[in-house]
Amino acid sequence: MRNVLGTPVPKVYAWNSHANGSAVGAEFIIMEKIPGIPLRSVWQYTKPADRLNIYLQVFGWQKAWSSARFTRFGGLYFAQDLNEVLPGPLYVDAEGTSIENSRFAMGPAAGREWTDDGRKALACDRGPC
Repeated sequence: MRNVLGTPVPKVYAWNSHANGSAVGAEFIIMEKIPGIPLRSVWQYTKPADRLNIYLQVFGWQKAWSSARFTRFGGLYFAQDLNEVLPGPLYVDAEGTSIENSRFAMGPAAGREWTDDGRKALACDRGPC
């Protein structure tokens, strides 16, 4: 997000994408804490002009996010952390150019919505697909 789409995101200090290879027995990510206060705590006191600026800033990020279309469904991983990397472009940019990037690859979806409420036991393709 930071490198390609210019979105401010926390820096990653450490991660492990292999549950069986970590001391905690799970995938993990440790990120920096972004300074500031939650917008919800000051929103009601924010001037209309400042609210508009916030909307425009968020809209700019959303526009950048929607300008890139990924070619597969799944999670974004460093390619070196996956057992298998499917060939082909990683995403298509705003101009319609297919972008290859050997550093990153699409891997299985790892969000909680794939594992909560017994869904972890479902036999289904979790990507990349």
